[in-house]
Amino acid sequence: MFIINRIGCKYVHNRGIIIDRPSGSRDFLLVIFRTPAYVSEKERDKFEYIKRPSVIIYDYGSNQQYHSDVAFANDFIHFKVKDKSEFYDLLKYLDLPLNTLFSVHDLQYLSGKVQDMMNLFYSNANKLDERMDFEFKSLLYSLSDMYKNALLDTDLFYKHRTAFDAIRRSIFIYNENTDYSVPALAESLNLSVSYFQHIYKNLYGNSVVSDVINSRIEYASNLLMNSRDSISEIASRCGYINPEHFTRQFKEKIGVTPKEYRNKALT
Repeated sequence: MFIINRIGCKYVHNRGIIIDRPSGSRDFLLVIFRTPAYVSEKERDKFEYIKRPSVIIYDYGSNQQYHSDVAFANDFIHFKVKDKSEFYDLLKYLDLPLNTLFSVHDLQYLSGKVQDMMNLFYSNANKLDERMDFEFKSLLYSLSDMYKNALLDTDLFYKHRTAFDAIRRSIFIYNENTDYSVPALAESLNLSVSYFQHIYKNLYGNSVVSDVINSRIEYASNLLMNSRDSISEIASRCGYINPEHFTRQFKEKIGVTPKEYRNKALT
């Protein structure tokens, strides 16, 4: 179990900051650098200047050293664990390193999770320790995704990251009035179709076509259960010109035809 000692979100040091703890802070420390700073990872006094929002998780007893001469802002979580070996096993499972800086593409999302944890930490919520443990594990899973993406990100990928994340969220929300064809999505970012597909696949591990199909089928499943529209009407609402194509693709994904799915849902 994770035990949160201290937590801060959007913490601002108007005159800069100097952190120099050769033996750490007597606990583990997660820092989200919201503004540029000089940060030492594994070797003392060997600093890297970071411009992008970045994260580091300091191991227990490890060197914590970073500074900024100008206004500095960060999020932080000081924490302990009841079983260190269990914590290290979790990090290994998540491929999430200690004492290693990596950039994060969605600071707003990440900081929002820390803000939610801080609000919970200072509340009188029921089962607080268990809930904080759950929220912190969820944060680590999100960081694992971001670390994986940081390994893929070149400057060019990073340039487009926010826009691609917005497109992917739009795909999985699914709006009947939006054109989710690859040419239309690529044009929205002024990219060629092939380059758009290349970036998308590298960022998310799935093709944009696969994500669009999955989103359409999920939306169709909801319509089949909660509307009285015909199969053809639902196919059209989900972007299919040919109802037979819709039926074939639905069965490939779900295992039954749309008609069988609806009948089963109603029984």
